[in-house]
Amino acid sequence: MAAQDPHSMIDYLIGVDGGGTGTRVRIARAGGQEIAQGQSGPSGLAHGIAHAWQAVGDAVAKAFATAGIEHPPLASMAIGLGLAGVHNKEWAAQFEAANPGYAALRLETDGFTTLFGAHQGRPGAIVAIGTGSVAQVLLPSGEQREVGGWGFPAGDEASGGWIGLRAINHIEQVIDGRKSTSAFARELIEACGGHRDAIQSWLAKASQTTYASLAPIVVAHAASDTTADAILREAGREVALMARALDQSGTLPLALCGGLGNVLRAYLPAELLERSVAPPGRRSQRRAAHDRTIHSEGAPAMTTSINGNILTPEGWVRGELRFHQRIDAIQAFAADPAVNSDDYIIPGFVDLHVHGAGGRDIMQGGDAPQVIAKTHAKHGTTSMLATTMTAPPEDIVAALKAVGEACARPVPGSARILGVHLEGPYINEGKLGAQPNYAKSATLEEVNELGALAPMRLITVAPELEGHLELVRQLADAGIRVQIGHTTGSYDDGVAALEHGAAGFTHLFNAMNGLHHREPGMVGAALAHAQYAELIPDLLHVHPGAIKVALRAIPHLYCVTDSTAATGMPDGEYMLGRQVVHKCLGGVRLPDGTLAGSTLTMDQALRNLVSLGLDLADASRRVSTYAADYLGETQIGRIAPGCFADLVVLDRNLNIKAVYIEGEACDLNDA
Repeated sequence: MAAQDPHSMIDYLIGVDGGGTGTRVRIARAGGQEIAQGQSGPSGLAHGIAHAWQAVGDAVAKAFATAGIEHPPLASMAIGLGLAGVHNKEWAAQFEAANPGYAALRLETDGFTTLFGAHQGRPGAIVAIGTGSVAQVLLPSGEQREVGGWGFPAGDEASGGWIGLRAINHIEQVIDGRKSTSAFARELIEACGGHRDAIQSWLAKASQTTYASLAPIVVAHAASDTTADAILREAGREVALMARALDQSGTLPLALCGGLGNVLRAYLPAELLERSVAPPGRRSQRRAAHDRTIHSEGAPAMTTSINGNILTPEGWVRGELRFHQRIDAIQAFAADPAVNSDDYIIPGFVDLHVHGAGGRDIMQGGDAPQVIAKTHAKHGTTSMLATTMTAPPEDIVAALKAVGEACARPVPGSARILGVHLEGPYINEGKLGAQPNYAKSATLEEVNELGALAPMRLITVAPELEGHLELVRQLADAGIRVQIGHTTGSYDDGVAALEHGAAGFTHLFNAMNGLHHREPGMVGAALAHAQYAELIPDLLHVHPGAIKVALRAIPHLYCVTDSTAATGMPDGEYMLGRQVVHKCLGGVRLPDGTLAGSTLTMDQALRNLVSLGLDLADASRRVSTYAADYLGETQIGRIAPGCFADLVVLDRNLNIKAVYIEGEACDLNDA
């Protein structure tokens, strides 16, 4: 029998871009349809072959998890990689030999893939300037040439590592007394440890990425410090030398790529600027009068720039973030926020369980969704799901009509309403919690009728009710996320629901059977099997110890507020659906003492997570990225070029200083 071509068994195509700062992965089906993206840490070969493969594997795994696809066998994938360090043929051979099992592998330099992408395969030149640097050209004859790329510290001129090395040379002379000190020198010294002995230790451990972390300081001081300006001018001259060596005719389009491309553009001679182009996939990087830029559809928009410690999918960087409606560019390098005093810039919060705020409840209809969205925006929530209560059919219809209107006509300065979280009436009357007793079993026909009123993004169901397991499968097939909640179901009921397509759990631990070593209950099903679950971290609904258990067990545990009309309001009586609730001492309860939602806001949720020992990056993912991923929203919950400019700026005490939704600053008065 003839042997089967292994390429005929390929189901997925993996594209990888890896350098000294981070790794980006895109996954497509064999037919070319892109299905997922993922990010991880650096995969440049200078970090080690095993480290590079680990970073690639982590990014691929995150991409499949984001898409909700169980990780397929590597033998079903073909992978193409553009990695830093491939110039070293020995490293490249070692990397290829360590292939963990991909059916097909193509390895190129990151410069090659940048060149191909920048000019879409047509003749042109690039100078890629990031942690390292390299310049390449594709000539009209088809010949490809490369300049630079010799590696750090011998080469990589104009790169972040090269700039950082010169910054270190400067402070060595300042500390010795050979040069005068300055604000620029003092910040560099502080970033490297603050005194001579600490700097010696810093130097002993420093990698190219570490040196590159100093480049944002040089950029920040270039306008006021002659030494910083001189370093960047020298870098600009090095870029010009590389560009001219590539294309002596001076006729081919030139793209400056990488994190320092925009910065060094200002230091290029006029003849190079004349033929410089912006790489496709990024907005034009040329500034017109009054710093205006252009939307992709051609409408003018003002570009905003902010500086600080920026949390990207690859980790913390320090520098400048430029945006209008979407993020245009991040001009920054890897940094540890602990060694500077800059603000934090993190993704806007994404809350998938919002009943109310500002004295209004979603079930009231009318303008309640707009009031609620505006209140939460002041606390950093940039996207949310309007969440209903178990109620008579006419009340649910009225609420959904109002939410549908709010989705269609968003109000500036308000959180983006992504759609509806239908929390009831398809729940078990034995676990109502604070819901009134209008619980019932669901039918697909009824769900479809409600879905015609507003975008139905998430539904909470009790899977043990008759007909609900099949309904879970039907809803999941229709692209609606189904969560398990308000349930008396057992561990086995939970496992069955997950197998039928349920994707998560509603306010984990609350309104479900708890964990016992002989009856693990619904909580046990979540801890044993869930990839995603929501949790209310107000420290009232769930004990801190139980939160830590969930954090260890559920990889993408994310946080919600379950907020009520009492959020942002003084103590007193408020409506929760048809029920009166009482706010007192930060909690919201029914007259019998039952917890009835919360007054939590997402900024406080973030601070609570940090108080439990999470680092800020992990806490941020759990109030933004994971919730966005859960809904399949790839343009929110992360700071990356092309994503919506939904941003939260925090001071060093994690208090909100600014909130941007699609690039517009929100009014924080009375927040």
